[in-house]
Amino acid sequence: MQDLIDERQVALFDALNQLSSLKVASDIEIPQLIVVGDQSSGKSSVLEAIARFHFPVHERLCTRFPTKLILRRSAEERTHLSIDPGASRMEEEKKRLRQFTGSLSKPDELGEWMEKAAAVLGVHSGTNSGDVRDPQSISQEDFKKFTDDVLIVEKYGPNLPLLGLVDLPGLFQTQSTEQDAASQQTVMKMVEEHIKSKRSVILLVVSARTSFHNHTGPATIQKILKHDPALADRVVGVITNPDQALSPDETLSILNGRLDSTNLKRGWHVVKNQDKEERKLELLEQRDLKEDQFFLKPHWQNVPHRQRGIKALRATLKDMLWTRTRDELPGLISEVQEKIAVVEARLAAAGRSRATDMARRQYLCDIARTFEGLTREASRGTYLNEPCKELHKVGDACRACEGFFLPFDDNRPESQDKRLRANVRSLSKSFALAMREFGKTEAINDSGSTTADMSNETQVPTQQDERALAFPAKDIIHKYYTDSKPKHIDRKAHEEWLATGIERWRGGEPQGEASEAVYSGLFEYQSAKWAKISKQNLRAVWEAVEKFINLALVSACIDEGMLQALRKHLIKPRLDQLEKASYRTMSDLLNCHGRGKTGFYDGFVDVLPMRRQAQDLTERLATLASNHIDLGDHGNSDELSKRVRSVVCSLLSLPTGDRLPHNLVKDVVIRSVGSILTQAFQFDSKDKNVRPALEATHGLIAAELKNFTAARVIEHVETYYEVRLPSFLSALANL
Repeated sequence: MQDLIDERQVALFDALNQLSSLKVASDIEIPQLIVVGDQSSGKSSVLEAIARFHFPVHERLCTRFPTKLILRRSAEERTHLSIDPGASRMEEEKKRLRQFTGSLSKPDELGEWMEKAAAVLGVHSGTNSGDVRDPQSISQEDFKKFTDDVLIVEKYGPNLPLLGLVDLPGLFQTQSTEQDAASQQTVMKMVEEHIKSKRSVILLVVSARTSFHNHTGPATIQKILKHDPALADRVVGVITNPDQALSPDETLSILNGRLDSTNLKRGWHVVKNQDKEERKLELLEQRDLKEDQFFLKPHWQNVPHRQRGIKALRATLKDMLWTRTRDELPGLISEVQEKIAVVEARLAAAGRSRATDMARRQYLCDIARTFEGLTREASRGTYLNEPCKELHKVGDACRACEGFFLPFDDNRPESQDKRLRANVRSLSKSFALAMREFGKTEAINDSGSTTADMSNETQVPTQQDERALAFPAKDIIHKYYTDSKPKHIDRKAHEEWLATGIERWRGGEPQGEASEAVYSGLFEYQSAKWAKISKQNLRAVWEAVEKFINLALVSACIDEGMLQALRKHLIKPRLDQLEKASYRTMSDLLNCHGRGKTGFYDGFVDVLPMRRQAQDLTERLATLASNHIDLGDHGNSDELSKRVRSVVCSLLSLPTGDRLPHNLVKDVVIRSVGSILTQAFQFDSKDKNVRPALEATHGLIAAELKNFTAARVIEHVETYYEVRLPSFLSALANL
């Protein structure tokens, strides 16, 4: 498409597009290419070759209403569809038609969407007798045969210039039940209106399969030329289907100017259309190559190269579009100045003029007030629209009447992007799930550890209603809230690893104790992924904030130039400052919560989590003697287990049968095991028969004491992690 537009036009067309978006300047026309011709003359095929965009061809529905392709420059590639109601529609009908929207995921879907548009517009699609009609159905007799409503196809892309191309319904002479006199008049009227637009370039298409004298298009141009001789500068003729020409000599006569009496300044071109099968199987590049080969035949050597093929036609159109833009620019500037004067007078009468500093300040204050109101509602989560203050007639409406926050059942992405508080809360929930599932470096495989049991509770939901799964969107979850899961490790192996670390990090503590650096180091090791997941969460939140800010700004300020200035000079600097402050606060929270300072632990000690964490030790203590000491005839192992449990609980002032805290039990029980067994079986330490039992007990104590310090550190850190995580999540949610 870059070959079709002069680079000098791009900035100018962008400015014209901004003007056309304003209500007061909506009638300022942007130069566009209008394709005019008889039915089945090949208009759509020519337009497709020029625009490099697929139009449905040889389908009768294409001729029932105009189709306008609007090219727009954008970083994102997308294609959006809508309907621009015609002047003949009543206000209620216009409102209904404006609700029609759609988008293309691939170009070959346009035919299906044109059928849907035909149903909404109330015209025969011509594809079959069972037309799909709008829910507010109209009777078969009331169906329109043609309509002046326009199907708008807006195509966005990084390399597209601003340009409009219009494919009009074909002209016809013969009337039938499907094309009566009223239909003929409707088509002729809309064609003439588009041709008369001073800023349009007209592509007059005739087919070589039909005699030139039988075409209605040239006659229409000739009729308008009588009243507007300047039209000859804006029309270029195109002959299609030269390979199927009724009279090759007639085609050559048109091209050399001997047959056409309209004296078009740009003359005539000839292009070769693809047939139905070629359009299905060939790319446009293949079409261009075959066309070049076709015009290399001797029959066409007398036709100048500048008149042959789609490439030559595109070069001519490029020059025509720039010429028309250049010639119309003085008049356009005068028209804009007149519009400014009208707007200033209207605003002054309404007390809203921007002619003075005070008036301009008031204008900015109105924008700020609207933006503030939208932001306040979105932040509070009330989502209430401010009532429209304009006065309207019954049935009329304006932009303010529609409201910024859309209805409850509207779940389109744009609608959800406006509900800021809901979005941030959903991200906080996703963040909490991600932290619980992915936040820990190592998970201890231990029947008594809640950390191991937690894995099943913190999985991101997978078996829910699809509508619920769509919020937050799956791509958001995958992008910001997915990470590697913790490495699972056996408790004994974990204790062995930490025991080595305790020796390597010795400080001034007594033998058998761990330094404070060990507690801090282990917690920081376990919480090392908190920073990464937290940063990802902050990025997701700011993405949601920026989407809302853009939507709120566009709603508060319809002036594109003012909107860009506000973004550049006010909004972006303030948002950048706020984002930096939030990142700094998050870093402070990580420094506080993500470090294992033992002083922080004092306010969170709770015996309940300690009880849960020490279930495995309780079971080992309950069966201590029976597993390691040969009781012989001295007693029953079950009785001994109950005795051990009872004594331990009494020493700790806990109800018998409770799960006991690992680190508090060991230092008490290990020292008491010998005396408990001696009391239970009335052992005599001097008796040679009981010496093997005491040696076994002492051996057990030595084995348990080996990693006792490491086990105690682990239990403290595990408890601290379990308590600090929800506190950190709460702090981030508040941030």
